[in-house]
Amino acid sequence: MHTLPCPQCSRPTNYTWTDTDQNKRQYYYKCRRCRNHFKAVKMPDLPLQVTNFSPLERRAGVGGNPATVGRMGCPTCNLYGKVRTSYRRPDGYWRRHECVSCGPYHTCEKDGIIAVHKRLKSLIPIDNS
Repeated sequence: MHTLPCPQCSRPTNYTWTDTDQNKRQYYYKCRRCRNHFKAVKMPDLPLQVTNFSPLERRAGVGGNPATVGRMGCPTCNLYGKVRTSYRRPDGYWRRHECVSCGPYHTCEKDGIIAVHKRLKSLIPIDNS
């Protein structure tokens, strides 16, 4: 009961907590790989059923502040990568993430807007003439 395969990536998940009602038990899980959260319900005489999922597009922000809401997943596979380094530059606050399946990608946050990039953009403009 303490581990279930994640419905999104099929990896084992972590059990977080249980909510007990009169005729049902609700188990809450989170996946460490894809950060998917879901709920499973166990009722008498019925098998365990997964009922609710976290949304596919993740929202990141401090305290749910809508000014800093954005998607920070990998641009290729939408999974979250670990933050490896951070850069404070004049064009924004950049973070280098490491996706477990696709490799590195970057996010840039400026004025509450978050953009996802495959590469770190250059500060010096390139002249192709």
